[in-house]
Amino acid sequence: MMAMLALMTLSNVFANDLDKAVKPKTELSKQIYTLLEDNPFTVEDELVANVRLTFNQAGEIVVLSIEGTNASITSFVKSRLNYTKVDFAGKVEGRVYTLPVKVVAS
Repeated sequence: MMAMLALMTLSNVFANDLDKAVKPKTELSKQIYTLLEDNPFTVEDELVANVRLTFNQAGEIVVLSIEGTNASITSFVKSRLNYTKVDFAGKVEGRVYTLPVKVVAS
């Protein structure tokens, strides 16, 4: 059974001050979903990983960490997102974005 990647909306977007949450941008969520859409996963249950990322001076995504129990999804997400440019007007160099990525059976 081929798996479908479900990118949940950026749930927590934080500036450097963790007490001040910033509203998530759906345009960024959609672009990241597109980057992760074609995947090789076959799963019976869902796999979840929490991805922390930021943007560098060149406007590229820099994956800071991925918390998940499946090494394959961790490697896949990092290889697809790291140093990829996205067209996101609201990106701020150094701001840390946290988003959950879920792979579900289809």
